[in-house]
Amino acid sequence: MKAMTRSLTLCALSVGIVLFGAGCQKPPTEDIDAAKTALEQAKNSEAREYAPDALERVNKQYAALEQELKTQEEKMAFRRKYDQAKTLAASVQTQAQAAQAEGTKAKDAMRVQVETALRDANMKLEQVKAALAAAPTGKGTAADLKMMQQDVADMETNLASVQQLYDQGQYRPAMNKVQSLMASMNDTQNAIEMATTMQAKARTGH
Repeated sequence: MKAMTRSLTLCALSVGIVLFGAGCQKPPTEDIDAAKTALEQAKNSEAREYAPDALERVNKQYAALEQELKTQEEKMAFRRKYDQAKTLAASVQTQAQAAQAEGTKAKDAMRVQVETALRDANMKLEQVKAALAAAPTGKGTAADLKMMQQDVADMETNLASVQQLYDQGQYRPAMNKVQSLMASMNDTQNAIEMATTMQAKARTGH
């Protein structure tokens, strides 16, 4: 009788151990590693500069994954479940890929904008140079026109540096610089026209 009781007890313990082991889930290491790799790739992609909001969403999703893993780790082993962690890890990968694609698309769009801005800037520079060449010189305007000639020379140099940034694929700084340059060109052209008008009035006595 005692032998039978001991045998039943051992069987029960064995079944309990098996069930306990079956109930203990392990962290989804492969999913976690894949999510981390996807995050790092997104951080090193065009998303960092051209899709920062999308990249921030990936970071937040990865932070949620880390929190979920921590929550499960604090539980007793047999109560740990990693279904949510797997879902979050998959979401990190999906969003990371989307962020990379968005960054690439945004960079290409910026490239096109810079190309257009460069064409406009070159045209504007020619207009400024033509206006300066046609501006009459005389008392009260000679010094101003000489200063403007230096301004135009500086514009040519700056425009060349914008082209260099474009050639290097640095589209955002190129766009910022060409926009500032266009504003300077417009100011100079207006100043040349004003100087021309003043000279014409001086000649006619009006």
